[in-house]
Amino acid sequence: MHEVFSRYYQALCFYACRLLSNNDVAAKDIVQEVFVSVWNKKLVFGNIYSLKAYLYSSVYHSCLDAIKTMNIHQRHHRNIRDEHARQPLDEFQFLNDRIEAEVLAEIFRAIEQLPAQCRKVFNLSYLEGLSVEQVAAEMDISVNTVKTQRTRAKKLLKDRLNKLYVILALLFLY
Repeated sequence: MHEVFSRYYQALCFYACRLLSNNDVAAKDIVQEVFVSVWNKKLVFGNIYSLKAYLYSSVYHSCLDAIKTMNIHQRHHRNIRDEHARQPLDEFQFLNDRIEAEVLAEIFRAIEQLPAQCRKVFNLSYLEGLSVEQVAAEMDISVNTVKTQRTRAKKLLKDRLNKLYVILALLFLY
């Protein structure tokens, strides 16, 4: 179960966060509760695809329940009668959000596989938005080393994620 948790936790959190309008704390709580539920119920799945479908479906329905609860609380706290509960997402949006979560999870896995210094330069440059000079100062390395590591990271990620482009192209053709 630990392997399943490690593999799907980030993607499910991202997916839940999107459903909950970027409520990161609630998203993490929901995903954790879904995993605890699977663990406590000792559910057995025939294959990884059934488990994955169950996890996404459980997170989706738990998010809808959370949205309903949040809307009820907001109405009571604000005493606004005309506030409308968020409508459940349609099937296309559900699939679109799931694909996006899976793609981002794959990208983050690829980033984690970069060599240590390369990964740190990439994270500081692209995820935290630091300039080349700021990264060099932060890591106590030369500006040229930062540039080289950034280029190396992009090449390694491009090579590792090349198959992802083909999959996305096929998905969006249909």
